[in-house]
Amino acid sequence: MRVDRILSTSPRELPKRLVMGRVMSRKAARHGTRARVLWLLVALLAFACRSVPPPSPPPVAVALNTGLPPINVRYGIAVEDVELGILLAIANPSVAPELAPGQTISDDLLPAVLAGATRARGPDRPWYFIGRSAGLVFAGYERDDISMRVAIRYDNELVLLRIVESRNLGQTEDSIYQDAFTRLADLDERIRRSVITVAQRNRYDQPIPANR
Repeated sequence: MRVDRILSTSPRELPKRLVMGRVMSRKAARHGTRARVLWLLVALLAFACRSVPPPSPPPVAVALNTGLPPINVRYGIAVEDVELGILLAIANPSVAPELAPGQTISDDLLPAVLAGATRARGPDRPWYFIGRSAGLVFAGYERDDISMRVAIRYDNELVLLRIVESRNLGQTEDSIYQDAFTRLADLDERIRRSVITVAQRNRYDQPIPANR
């Protein structure tokens, strides 16, 4: 309390004023502590809002009932060469094996064509060979935590790619993330180029067109 107030206070009122001064001082101290705590909470909340990045948008799901448009193959190329082009697109070998036009790729020749592409070989070569039957080749895809199994149907007129199953691509009975077709488009384009290369190397009169 101020000295002039103490001197002007009667002896009877002095103890009461001293007590009230202590009470007011304690209330002010508590008020200041609460204000500091509140300010600290606001500062922490503001820091947290700046530190946490905004959530990423969910992946876009698209219809699964149709895959990519078929690859058109002009009449004149042997079905064995279409299969060779597909296998070379999957294997992506440094040097393609020399085969006669229309030569059947037997089980004995298959390892030379695949060049070890029976599993994923790093981020630059995520596609690999799984198996085959007449008019059908199965390819696998693995990169990071995403995988796919793709059926490739073919004859000497069309090549058609379809996703059979996948992991971490949100696949349901009728939809899948758009990212799946983005990855599948890579194999689609490689098959187009590979079949064209085989046709040109074998000097077919009607090579496969580059467009769809």
